[in-house]
Amino acid sequence: MNKSTHICVPSHSEGRRERFPEIENYFSAAEAECRALLSSEKGNLFSSPEKVMIVDCPVCGSDEFNELFVKWGGLYVQCRHCTHVFVRNMFQPRFLEQLYMHSKSNNLERKIEMLDEDIAYWREVYRKYISRFSSFDYDLNVLDVGAGAGGFARFLREETNFKVSAVELCEEYRSELERIVRPDGRLYWGKSIQDAEIPNERFDLITLWGVLEHLPLPNSTLASIKAALKPNGWCLILVPNLFSFSFRILGIQTPTINPREHINFYTPLSMQNLAEQNGFELISCDYELPVIDLVFPYIQYSEDLIEQIAANGETYYHIYTLKKK
Repeated sequence: MNKSTHICVPSHSEGRRERFPEIENYFSAAEAECRALLSSEKGNLFSSPEKVMIVDCPVCGSDEFNELFVKWGGLYVQCRHCTHVFVRNMFQPRFLEQLYMHSKSNNLERKIEMLDEDIAYWREVYRKYISRFSSFDYDLNVLDVGAGAGGFARFLREETNFKVSAVELCEEYRSELERIVRPDGRLYWGKSIQDAEIPNERFDLITLWGVLEHLPLPNSTLASIKAALKPNGWCLILVPNLFSFSFRILGIQTPTINPREHINFYTPLSMQNLAEQNGFELISCDYELPVIDLVFPYIQYSEDLIEQIAANGETYYHIYTLKKK
């Protein structure tokens, strides 16, 4: 596996939450939803058997782990074998799907995706990674899993000749996604990729931009992706990096730690295990560093600091490139 320290750093942006109250509204709603779910429990952990399942490592299946911390009802542990970090008391898949489809915080999160500053940042990220496929002598057929408000699908429509299809659970952007994927793509709406009945060997590239960390069954997800990919097809996966510089500074207050949202945190080793178990070769791990405004009061911002964060693998996001064997 190759590791790249090429990062796409946005401009220094103090006061981001003051300028965009949608961001603070989202995090407040996310915390309130977790606390509301926890209010019906007897202790400080989610435990209701009709909602919760106690899991071993979702990547390698090991039942040996170290406890890290509890936040908002979720017990985060780290597998001793593959180093994967996960919520031990996860919500059951169908219950999670209902939360993603109908919760206030998820609706607010999709509104953040539509902020001009966020669109500009993510387009720069998309452009960098999709350029790796520009040398192909044919137009790729792409599937975006967890398409959200359609930012990536819209980018492909406007800046490439690729065919684009999408998988999305939520109703709010259904009509917009249907418009984007026409006339040569398809929207698989209201179902997970496992249930979407996607034809085998249909796509050249499948993308998951900030999606896999939400899903409770990563092996099942990767198996479905492999089936939907053509021989030698590709998969791009962006996930948050728990052991980021932000986590080193902010600890448990790091925004990405939310047991209702981010239930799996992948390390390079656990992603390699996941890839190999499901018939993929892990080609590369790239680092991306968005604005994390909460750390600004505790740092002296400089280009040297950015280089240090990248050299240590402490960027907020990791992007993994997988190839079907």
